Amino acid sequence: MFGLTLVSGCGGGDEDKPEDRVAADLERIAEAFNDGDSGRLYNDFMAVDCRRRLSVEEAEERFAFLTEGADLAIEKPERIEIGGDVATVRANFTATADERQLTASDTFEMVFEDDHWRFSDCFGAEL
Repeated sequence: MFGLTLVSGCGGGDEDKPEDRVAADLERIAEAFNDGDSGRLYNDFMAVDCRRRLSVEEAEERFAFLTEGADLAIEKPERIEIGGDVATVRANFTATADERQLTASDTFEMVFEDDHWRFSDCFGAEL
């Protein structure tokens, strides 16, 4: 089993603010990973353009590393820059497997579509 959690900072959020909507959707993404719901990850959190280019099966292959017993956590984003319907997000991720831990920081783009912030990089697909 695998897991992905969002480690929140202090204070509540106001989902009316775009930055809080991004953080809230990252929490929903974490829940989908925790539930092993690759269909939800694909349908709700991959940009429409990615879904046009990647089949569900191809996307599941990109999620496969999560099914190999690693627990993943994402900290509350340290930076969110929003310009219209595009957000650039910087966050720290921690993967733990077999008592080993790896922490990495990543910057990625999200796009606001159909009332969700979605990953727009197609999980690194060369398209």
